Amino acid sequence: MKNTFLIDEPKILLTDNFRQCKETLTASRVKYRQITEDYIAFPAKLFGADTDLMVGLHGGSSKWLEFIEIFRPKEYYEVPGNDAWKSFGELSGILRRKYGPPASSGTSGMSHFDTEQWPFEKWETEEYTIDHYLMDRFGVGEYLKIHFKVRYL
Repeated sequence: MKNTFLIDEPKILLTDNFRQCKETLTASRVKYRQITEDYIAFPAKLFGADTDLMVGLHGGSSKWLEFIEIFRPKEYYEVPGNDAWKSFGELSGILRRKYGPPASSGTSGMSHFDTEQWPFEKWETEEYTIDHYLMDRFGVGEYLKIHFKVRYL
């Protein structure tokens, strides 16, 4: 099957069809939050790690899944010492164990006005790209996004 992404826990297979993802979650009795019409989120474990994460599915204006967003539950940041930098290091290690070294990595400013350098990593699989980076948008935040490469009709 093309364009799939496996969630370890709950054990489900996501596809690039947003409506189908919602149906899979419902049929599997996964409790998810409908944030907006085109965005849902649910707790999960991924990448072969016993780490609590959240999965956000961004549906966009069509039936297609725009991207899968992975982020920490808010409780992670309530623990003293936990921040975006620490999380980036932890998730980077998990991704490297699962996929090997990133296809590209380094640091980059958000714009030519930005003097701060932010780490980024990118992994490529046959079906999807994983982008993992830090950025200061409204305070330093970690971003981990999965984009399917090709859409199959």
